[in-house]
Amino acid sequence: MFWISVFLLSFVALWECVIFASMSSFFQTLIDTTKYSEGKFPSGFPVGYVYKILVQIPEDKRVLVAFVFAAGSMLVSNLINMGATIYHSRFSTLFTCQNQSVIFNSMCRNSLKYFEDKKRGELMQMVITETTSCYSVLTGVLVLTLFLFKTIVYIVFLVMVSFKLSLIVAVFGMLFIAETYIVSRMIKWIATVEVEMNRKLSVVTHESLDGVKHIKLLNLYRQAESSFRNCCRKAKFSTRRIFLLAQWQVTLSHLLALIAIFVIAYVSIRYSVLAVALLMTYLYILQKFHQSIRGINNRYTFISKNLPAIGRIFDFLHDVDTYKEISGSIIQDEFLKEEITSKNVSLNYGNENVLENIVTGFCKGQTVALVGESGAGKTSLANLLVRLYDSSRGEILIDGINIKDYDLAFLRERIGIVNQESIIFNRTIRENILMGNQNASEEDMIEAAKNAYAHKFIMETSHGYDTLVGDNGLKLSGGQKQRINIAQIFLKSPDLMILDEATSALDTKSEQYIQVALEKLAKNRTCIIIAHRLSTVRKADTIIVLDKGRIAEQGRWSYLLEKKGLFYSMIQRQSFINE
Repeated sequence: MFWISVFLLSFVALWECVIFASMSSFFQTLIDTTKYSEGKFPSGFPVGYVYKILVQIPEDKRVLVAFVFAAGSMLVSNLINMGATIYHSRFSTLFTCQNQSVIFNSMCRNSLKYFEDKKRGELMQMVITETTSCYSVLTGVLVLTLFLFKTIVYIVFLVMVSFKLSLIVAVFGMLFIAETYIVSRMIKWIATVEVEMNRKLSVVTHESLDGVKHIKLLNLYRQAESSFRNCCRKAKFSTRRIFLLAQWQVTLSHLLALIAIFVIAYVSIRYSVLAVALLMTYLYILQKFHQSIRGINNRYTFISKNLPAIGRIFDFLHDVDTYKEISGSIIQDEFLKEEITSKNVSLNYGNENVLENIVTGFCKGQTVALVGESGAGKTSLANLLVRLYDSSRGEILIDGINIKDYDLAFLRERIGIVNQESIIFNRTIRENILMGNQNASEEDMIEAAKNAYAHKFIMETSHGYDTLVGDNGLKLSGGQKQRINIAQIFLKSPDLMILDEATSALDTKSEQYIQVALEKLAKNRTCIIIAHRLSTVRKADTIIVLDKGRIAEQGRWSYLLEKKGLFYSMIQRQSFINE
């Protein structure tokens, strides 16, 4: 489709040049036709050939024929140009959409660390704005090439009509090129600043909207407005500077063109370089030449303004190679048949050791609890299991197979996670639950909601399962969102469950509902519980106590209490009494 667009635009440029050559020749011969008697034709291409055609037409009809030819040629040219523009517009829309889809899909397939290192406002700017700028540069180069083609044709005609006057045009052309180069360099530098300011503006906007609740509660209106206003002012200041430079460049180019016309007309008349009719033809060609040069100037300025976005796209492509998730290929009919083991697993965030030499294991069907102070590495260890991160050293094995060798989509399909913070999308309740299994039937979906103790409150909403929940489930309570997440997991029916402090942020009534639902969900499944409240892990088969990224203790509840180590100290701090 791109090359079709190139062909159409090239054809339009070629057609315009042909029409221009014919029109300029008609123009000259009509004005100067009385100078020549029949059979004494002016020489030179294309004037001589056009004159031979004109003298065969009755003299009283030559103007009419020329007018019909000119009008018809312009009509055909405009129709072809309109068709090419429509097709090019369609191509541009598809290209931009595909480009945005590729960037978005690549972004989603990056590791979690990528999203921790980047700001969401920057990523939104990349997907929405800079992909469009990337296409603008591509089309700008294409159109610039076509203008260059037309310019070369006009230069050839100028030289053919008068080489001497064309030397004057060359001098002014050099001045124009120098002016364009200097201004475009300035615009490119300012555009780099503008891109950075727009990126910061996008980040501030996203952070403010995302944290609007905290802004209200902490009365941070002035700070938020001031931050937004400063970023907006700097971004718009850069935009205004680019606009002023572009306008100055246009004004100067018009001034140079006007001076060139006066100089050429003066030299031609003063030194009798060209006859009046031929001079008018030359000036007509010069006017078309100036239009083409102005088009080159506009395209070059436009490309300079959007070029910094290309650098951002290349930086992103480099990041894709750095952060890309690498999938294995193993897919099994039965997942987790025997055990999960970790061998000397370590995880680093930069220079910080989050986990170090983790050695543990448990069998299928067991319930394992991960406990420890905040920052001990509990969630990080669970994230390694679903490969949101990959270990820096060591390996995690499921049934003797390194988890990195499993197909990534298959691995995550077989593991279900219920987090402390529920993630709900701004869609209907039905669509949110079906994210657990897109192919589930209506009956299966309702059964999953009932198992999660969500069906009752869902039916009490305005439109039942078709109720829109708002941005991040704004219309639902924390407990309701949690139960919808649990319904997703029921529908997913995973082999391994990870419960990451799933009830710690809920009120007592909601916690009771969630606790019963989780017990039902964990039944006959291998389950990993990450807990802050130690009373919830009393029935666990194994309790792993983490301290500063290391395993301090592990064993059953009674064993750890008898040992009177770190776990015992944690129990005492939470005011539990060992009976």
